[in-house]
Amino acid sequence: MNVRTWVCLASSTLAMVGLAQTAAAQAPLERNLLGIPQVSIEDTPVPADRPGFGDNATLVPQGHYVAEGGYRFDDNQSGGDTHTVPDILLRTGINPNLELRLGFAGYVVNAPGRDGAGDMSIGAKVRVVDEGRYTPMLSVIPEVSLPTGDNAVASAKASPNLRFAWGKSLTETFDLSGNLNFSEVIDDNGDYNLETAASLSGGFSLTTRLSSYVEYYGIFPNGDQSRTGRDTHAINGGLAFLATPKTQFDVYAGSGLNDVASNVFAGVGIAHLW
Repeated sequence: MNVRTWVCLASSTLAMVGLAQTAAAQAPLERNLLGIPQVSIEDTPVPADRPGFGDNATLVPQGHYVAEGGYRFDDNQSGGDTHTVPDILLRTGINPNLELRLGFAGYVVNAPGRDGAGDMSIGAKVRVVDEGRYTPMLSVIPEVSLPTGDNAVASAKASPNLRFAWGKSLTETFDLSGNLNFSEVIDDNGDYNLETAASLSGGFSLTTRLSSYVEYYGIFPNGDQSRTGRDTHAINGGLAFLATPKTQFDVYAGSGLNDVASNVFAGVGIAHLW
């Protein structure tokens, strides 16, 4: 072959490779059961909202799902133990900036005699700002707790709440995150009262599969505290382990910092991305 033939052959080969890459790039994405195109999640960590008090600012990737839930034990200040299971949250990514959420507070077993199914909730998580060099990621979570549970442990009315979740990576192995929450809770008289809450959490990456966190949170009822209750302060911490790239197990424990919160609480859980 002469030089001209080699040049023509090389040009044709490069053109074919280019066309193949373009076709692959333009190939339609697979769709989930809701008909939403699925983005690649090959290198995506599990964006679980558990196990801490605060929610994560990250969203479920478009077209995919996260199911998370677990068991919680509380040693109550007033005496007796409370067991809650399975405390389920189902999430699905609608687009890069929106996920839908469906929750169930779980079945509550209380030693003094109050037990039953908790309420269900429906909501969304909306990405407001991506993480920048000096700024955190910020997401907003509007949600409504529905009065679907048993009267002994559930609310008598729908309870709306709005949560602001933020997160910022400070180093390759350490990040800060937190929540600022506003809820309309129902008091014993059936009246709505505004309740605020805040949390601050430090996360530590111990290995590629094991991470830990330490968190403080406070819950602050507004108005007449003789009717709405007193402030709650607590700390907790735990570990999260990636058993597989898309399945995370967690364990946590905490303690109240005043005589309103539980003496001790602890739990285990799982979150799966698919």
